[in-house]
Amino acid sequence: MSQLPLASQATTTDLVSTTAMQPQSEGIVDESLQPQHPPSSTAHDSPCLQDSVPLVPPPPSPYLNKEVGQMVCGSCRILLAYFRGAGYVHCTCCQTMNYVLEAHEVGKVHCGHCATLLMYPFGAPAVKCSLCLFVTEIGERNVRRRLSIEQPTRTNSSGLAEA
Repeated sequence: MSQLPLASQATTTDLVSTTAMQPQSEGIVDESLQPQHPPSSTAHDSPCLQDSVPLVPPPPSPYLNKEVGQMVCGSCRILLAYFRGAGYVHCTCCQTMNYVLEAHEVGKVHCGHCATLLMYPFGAPAVKCSLCLFVTEIGERNVRRRLSIEQPTRTNSSGLAEA
């Protein structure tokens, strides 16, 4: 029995993929070929599920609309940029983790020697100027008042204080 050279041919139709080994000579057909994926009777009758699903845009990147803040590293004094809302900023120069103070946690005072505007965390007794190294004491006028003192007490008609 002589063997005929075989050629591989792949055909793909709607959801049906058939791989056939067909001889090159005409007239000889292999009856044992079966489709790899038989067609589903509901595949052509049902609508595409992707058409019925509403398309939702992907969520925005968490870094897309963030404001950028700046601070000076507490160790090496290099300017660091960070996304607002961060609790700590890592300095890549000296590997220091710097605590980020929010605007409501920071006080401002002018240097007692060179009048440079200095910022300090509330509760600090003094601030050292980074330009002239003068230490400015935080006086009573620069100390943050307690919330109970900031809110005036109201009195009612009987003369009692209201909270």
